[in-house]
Amino acid sequence: MMITHLVFDGVADGPMGVALDIVGAAARVVRAGLVALPKGRQAPRQRVVSMDGEPVRTAAGRTLAVDGAPALRGMGAGDVLVLPGLGMATAPELSAALERPDIVRGVELVARAAAKGVLVAASCSATFVLASARVLDGRRATTT
Repeated sequence: MMITHLVFDGVADGPMGVALDIVGAAARVVRAGLVALPKGRQAPRQRVVSMDGEPVRTAAGRTLAVDGAPALRGMGAGDVLVLPGLGMATAPELSAALERPDIVRGVELVARAAAKGVLVAASCSATFVLASARVLDGRRATTT
């Protein structure tokens, strides 16, 4: 299973760190033999990507290195695309962010990924990217 964290400029530092820590801990537990996976399954792997493959600035102003740009080729059922919180606190900030070219492209990517059977998830304000991609239509969702 590949877990891909898609980040944008302004990503919230906390949700990004928590997501990396949770997946990393799960992988360590599996590699230590503390959990048996079904035959043929491996410990989760993860990567961090940005739309252009370039580092992003976090909400705290730190540079976050990424592993490249997202690629849907090779992703499918069993893979996960996660969008950590956008680090925006107000509705006007969020509305403006959803009009940024990188996030517009991200919305399109999320829609294509979901159509391929990739599980999509988001934390905090990034749930609005999922809503913009229409993957939440007819479903309940919650956010902080």
